[in-house]
Amino acid sequence: MAHPVDGRFVAAIMATLLVAGCVTYDQEQHLFVRAPAFGQNSAPPLSAQDMAQKCKQQEAINFWTADCLAWKHQRDAELDAKNKAAEAERAAYWAAQREQQATQQKETERQEVEAVKRDEREGYRPITFEDFALDASEIKGAKVSIRGLYVDKGERLFRDPRSVILWIQYGESGKGVSMPLLTENASREARATFLRCANANIPVGCGIVIRGRVESLTLRNRLGVERQELGIAVETVRP
Repeated sequence: MAHPVDGRFVAAIMATLLVAGCVTYDQEQHLFVRAPAFGQNSAPPLSAQDMAQKCKQQEAINFWTADCLAWKHQRDAELDAKNKAAEAERAAYWAAQREQQATQQKETERQEVEAVKRDEREGYRPITFEDFALDASEIKGAKVSIRGLYVDKGERLFRDPRSVILWIQYGESGKGVSMPLLTENASREARATFLRCANANIPVGCGIVIRGRVESLTLRNRLGVERQELGIAVETVRP
């Protein structure tokens, strides 16, 4: 802990340091302003720059005069206030960011609710991948809407990124995680969306809502062997 010291004590210490060669005479004169002799006028106050230089040198040896100790307290208080102001500014920034994200999330959710209602008004029943896996044969011919990740390889819709990766890397697709799509009769806007997604080369596909009919689709593997699989004949799409 720093303490102010008596001027006579300082003079004695500095004389010792001078004799020991720890400081030079010029350094001693700069570090400590000697008291004027009796009857002499006081020395003019140091400029802010000189005071800072003097007190930083005292700080280096942790040895303070009263004026430099006051300077140190003022400097530390100013730094503390500056740091607190910066911290408050950062906190306010991140609070505003969280509020903005929450507002955007609420708006996204509101728009999705409206979009689902519009799908239903236009005859498309919202379903999930689980619904499709369990009920596809029973709802064959029905108009449905489903959100997923479109991948142009094999033209399929996937439930999640992991399923996409397994399909792209190994050609594997478990039940309930994907479905084939027939896109050749889709609207021009839908086909343009699929084309842009294919050209974007997004590793985990493009998030999209497919609207179409559940049908039995004819699929061909790389060897040209055909098989039938329930999927969706796409009519339109939406974000």
